[in-house]
Amino acid sequence: MIKAIVLDVDGVVVGPRSDQYPHPTRRLTGILQDIRQRGISVSLLSGKTSFIIGETIRHIGLSGLHVADSGAVVFDAMRDMSVFENTIEPSALKQLIRAFADTDINLHAFSRRDYVQLRPFE
Repeated sequence: MIKAIVLDVDGVVVGPRSDQYPHPTRRLTGILQDIRQRGISVSLLSGKTSFIIGETIRHIGLSGLHVADSGAVVFDAMRDMSVFENTIEPSALKQLIRAFADTDINLHAFSRRDYVQLRPFE
């Protein structure tokens, strides 16, 4: 008996041919909802951030745990809560920002709920 299905987001649940990107097609959404109604857990995983795939999870209506941020976050998007986070400490992020301050490199910082792009300082 199948108890759970775990699917990657990019190229599996959401493909480049979807006219509703970043959501799966209506057909696939219906199939995933039907699987859930049969009592089989459906979880998504992605290297993308949880706030990005959270939108897809809520669109489909998938309760339960999902994996994002290349495995750094395990969360329940429907309840808006994390059960595991292995993220950078704020003090380490501040050190990174200082280290990149005098470079031409853009620094991208993600949290479970937000994204910030820090452009080079002028």
